[in-house]
Amino acid sequence: MIERTNVKEFAGMLAEGHYHLTVEGKPEKVEQGKTHYRDWNFITREDKSVNIRLFPWEMKELLVALGFKLDPDQHVQWDDDKVDGKEIECDIVHEEYPKKDGTKGKKMALRNIKEGIPF
Repeated sequence: MIERTNVKEFAGMLAEGHYHLTVEGKPEKVEQGKTHYRDWNFITREDKSVNIRLFPWEMKELLVALGFKLDPDQHVQWDDDKVDGKEIECDIVHEEYPKKDGTKGKKMALRNIKEGIPF
């Protein structure tokens, strides 16, 4: 079967800008070395799927916007079974990060995250 595949490094990244996102499902926890990350799936108002990988230290603003409380020790107690369907407003930006081979890659990141107003 003949197939056409977009192999550009940044294929699938949304354009930078302001978005209203709805959490889709439960974020998958993936172990990586001594830490872990979560793969978060979102849907835009235009029905585009967005997947964003976040390490724990990158999730504070998101978890607070989803309604969970930050304690004085900078911990957030949250339930990954209770995020499906919650909405946020945020800016999506493209950030560079160092790759293992010494080159730089780009990834989507969430900034200025606020609780979303249902539409």
